[in-house]
Amino acid sequence: MSPPRKSYSKRKTKLSKEEVAVLIAGVPLAERQTLASLSKATRIPTTTLWRYIKSGWVRRAVTRVKPTLSKTHIFRRLLFCLGHIERPIGLKYVLLFTCKVLLD
Repeated sequence: MSPPRKSYSKRKTKLSKEEVAVLIAGVPLAERQTLASLSKATRIPTTTLWRYIKSGWVRRAVTRVKPTLSKTHIFRRLLFCLGHIERPIGLKYVLLFTCKVLLD
């Protein structure tokens, strides 16, 4: 009978979670937009960064700030939308709301 096989141990990571976090946090936001640019800035291989994302060490964050619309822009968007609505012949317009728009 052959002796039992030795179980394989995983290779230890070169960087700890804290070191990876410090490296990524030190990269400017403009260079963190893609995985390739982040890899180039931190000198961590792209595949390793991807593995960190999959394991949960690194989390993606997407932020989007929606611009506020001015009164003029809201009015123009409303006119544009109303221009694309087909109304049956003979249908009377129903006033749903009133608004005052000050155009500068």
